[in-house]
Amino acid sequence: MSHYPADPQKRRVIALVYQGPDATKKMRDICGPTNPHVARETRPGCIRSLGTIVPLKDAEGKIIGERMDNLIHASATDSDAEKEIKLWFKPVDMPPSMRAYPTEINEEHYYFKNSRLYKTHEPGSVCLLAPGDIVWKTDLETLRILHQERQLLLLLKQWLPSIL
Repeated sequence: MSHYPADPQKRRVIALVYQGPDATKKMRDICGPTNPHVARETRPGCIRSLGTIVPLKDAEGKIIGERMDNLIHASATDSDAEKEIKLWFKPVDMPPSMRAYPTEINEEHYYFKNSRLYKTHEPGSVCLLAPGDIVWKTDLETLRILHQERQLLLLLKQWLPSIL
């Protein structure tokens, strides 16, 4: 996955999943303190000790703040790790035996267009999921809830048009 799909020269993210006992804590220890200056003082061999803090200047050259160039990110908690793994990786990106979170085989189509979710194709819509896709169970549950809420809203609009 890339933060800059149109700018290949800016694609500088490499996402990894580290599994095992106390994985989150171990990775944060390897990374070191977030601030590179603190990392250099307290943990000189850690990855973040190699980062920099760059002064931000206005048009006149006056320092107005700073930007931290952090070299690495590590999830703060196990629940953050779950969210971030699911953000960066699809279940099919890892072998079934290495998936730490439940998956499900999708049985329906889900399409998206103009901030709306559909189960049938609408002209100009994008297919998010097709039958047979392996997805994170939580993602599929979220899509089901969003679709049910949309259906309920459509029914309410039909029954109570003057209120909505």
